[in-house]
Amino acid sequence: MACEDLFDIQMVKVDVDVCDMPGPTKFKAVCQKCGQVVRDKREVMKNNQILCRPCALGTYFTLLKEQEKKENEKNRTAWPFKTVPVNQAVGTAVAHDMTQVIPGKYKGPAFKKGHKITSGDLCRLMQMGKNNLYVLDLKTHQIHEDDAVMELASALAGPGVTFSGTPSEGKLELRAAYPGLFKVNVSALESFNMLPNVMCASIHTHTAVAKHQSLAATRAIPLVIHRSDLDQAVSRAKEQFPVFSVTLFLPLKIRLIITGDEVYKGLIQDRFQAIVKEKVSRLGGTLKESVILPDNRDRITRQIREFLKRTQT
Repeated sequence: MACEDLFDIQMVKVDVDVCDMPGPTKFKAVCQKCGQVVRDKREVMKNNQILCRPCALGTYFTLLKEQEKKENEKNRTAWPFKTVPVNQAVGTAVAHDMTQVIPGKYKGPAFKKGHKITSGDLCRLMQMGKNNLYVLDLKTHQIHEDDAVMELASALAGPGVTFSGTPSEGKLELRAAYPGLFKVNVSALESFNMLPNVMCASIHTHTAVAKHQSLAATRAIPLVIHRSDLDQAVSRAKEQFPVFSVTLFLPLKIRLIITGDEVYKGLIQDRFQAIVKEKVSRLGGTLKESVILPDNRDRITRQIREFLKRTQT
């Protein structure tokens, strides 16, 4: 085929920006992020800043250290499971507590971590909608949530705070070892909860609590947590120990004076004594005695002095 049939030759005019013309630099700007000089209108305006193209748009290359860092992060967060179909799962161990929900009747673990699947379990698993099970293949730096929560609870629990050795669905409750005043190092708890992949929630500080009362709960958020994240959380809690504590109430002995002419004369039934006795008892004290007096300054004064003498003897 002849060239005349393939090509068409025409005269054209090309508009070239003055900055693209050969010759010395005509315009200069300085990147406000890295300080690099940007020549001939190659700068980029972003967020009201003059930037060079790499700072504004990113580079076309990757630093070897950054690539290595990304590979390490990929290995760090590698999913430590292999999937097994339910009908092939007989003999495998459950990797985590498996929750079953029956509306209005039950919500809790149907199978606990470590339970070995039998042929009799297959029907229930399918009823729960489980078509596949996960089998763990943990590396040395990967910690299962049940093992991690034991370390977290140990670091958070101070005097008067205890916990059981059996996590449920990855969570562990901290309870009062005895009745007293529950105290929370609030800033330490906030600092702990700002760390990745862990959490802890508690009742309010300065709360009167009974023996065995639930105070807080903690857990590792993912099923498998990296050892470095766990160590960081444990270290943070220990640095500000104790995060949680219970202080015993002083066993005070109380003597009560109830005043009022209406109550003294029996016109109004006294209800104050029962309320005070219940509150005092709940705080570990004892109501030794109580008296009802009229609105008489001298009698009230004498009774107070009499109670003071009994207290001193």
